[in-house]
Amino acid sequence: QLLDSLHPLASLTADQLAECSIPANLKFEPRDSLKVVELMQKVLKKSKDGDAIKERETALDKLDPQKYFKESFQFVSRPEAVAYEAEVKEELKAWMKEPLTKHALDVLKQIGNKIVVNESEEDHEKDESDDEEDDGLSFGTEEKKAEEPSFVDRLFHLMCTLHKQDRLPAVVFNFDRVMCEKIAFGFNDILFKAEEALREEHAKTLKTTAKVAAQKDKVQKRMRDKVVSEKKEEEILQEMAEMEGGVSLMEINTMDEAMFKAQFTFVQEGRGSTQ
Repeated sequence: QLLDSLHPLASLTADQLAECSIPANLKFEPRDSLKVVELMQKVLKKSKDGDAIKERETALDKLDPQKYFKESFQFVSRPEAVAYEAEVKEELKAWMKEPLTKHALDVLKQIGNKIVVNESEEDHEKDESDDEEDDGLSFGTEEKKAEEPSFVDRLFHLMCTLHKQDRLPAVVFNFDRVMCEKIAFGFNDILFKAEEALREEHAKTLKTTAKVAAQKDKVQKRMRDKVVSEKKEEEILQEMAEMEGGVSLMEINTMDEAMFKAQFTFVQEGRGSTQ
């Protein structure tokens, strides 16, 4: 996967959590509703006996898809899915109230919401990370992360794929200004290195073809002067063919700067640079 999908609740803010509210325009797809119920069931299952969250077991059991949609034999209609979404949200709102807030927070964190994580939990996670580094336990994890492609590399690969499919320009939303600059400079660095590598390879090819051209001139001169025998001439011509390796001298010499730049840009032919 190049990009991860986000659940709508990943945008829920700490203020909305404190107010036990979910915005009316925060709509779910059926899979989003099922995901919330699945995580709530998971949190409830791992809770200890006597925990206040156990009181919500009956209400949550009613939201089990197999029980809620038991009368929908063939398929679930849209009104039914919308009604199910509303009840799932109401149940989650009940979890947002004290003393169940920590369980709602657990659900949101598992969904991928990083906004509602409070400072104490961040400090706790940081302390645990520091302890692992002190014990030398994080070496394997860091090595594994180093092997994984960065977000810039994965996004660049996606852009290349879209470029091949003629689906550019595309808009990528990122609200982190530093990351936007990192992506821009990262793309520039990748394209610059690729262009320089091709230029070096092209320079070597030009050098080889220049030698072939010089050898051709010598042979033609020898042929005119009748210095070499017919057998020697065939050997030299065969040697020249092997040196050329099927590369057209005319094609190589006519590769200009515009052809180079066209290979290292996402701007498509026929479209203005403003795009």
